[in-house]
Amino acid sequence: METECQGSIPSHRLRKIRDFSEIMRQWGQQFQRNFNQTELGRIIYAGGDDFLGIVYNSQFPDPQLDSIEIDRVFHWLQTPHK
Repeated sequence: METECQGSIPSHRLRKIRDFSEIMRQWGQQFQRNFNQTELGRIIYAGGDDFLGIVYNSQFPDPQLDSIEIDRVFHWLQTPHK
């Protein structure tokens, strides 16, 4: 009985990882469809097990700024899009 319970822990964790991966894939697909390229620029992505995402806009209104204001990006990410 004890062995059976211990065996279910790894399978439960694997299921959680699989579910998380599926949610992240869905999020990425939705993100790409809804990303406002005109306002924020384009997405540069490098991934695999790790994730690196960059929001880049060569036509940013103020060329003296190195980046889009982080608050602007966070606001966009937290706003529901249809």
